[in-house]
Amino acid sequence: MSKAILLNNLLARQPAIISQITGLPEDIHRLEEFGFMPGRSITMVQPSKTMCIVKMGSSKMCVRTNNILVKVV
Repeated sequence: MSKAILLNNLLARQPAIISQITGLPEDIHRLEEFGFMPGRSITMVQPSKTMCIVKMGSSKMCVRTNNILVKVV
């Protein structure tokens, strides 16, 4: 696998593995409640500089990109 990058650096349809979630504890906890955890596979649906749509399992979610680090697979 490659070096960890910010989520917004993925291209559309590009798969990745969540490497790390940073930020305030309450922000990290909220993302974990939605299933965003290190080791989880995601696929970029619609990239953006501030908010991205990603697919995780059979769900699509819109998330902020500044606190999720991923590794391209």
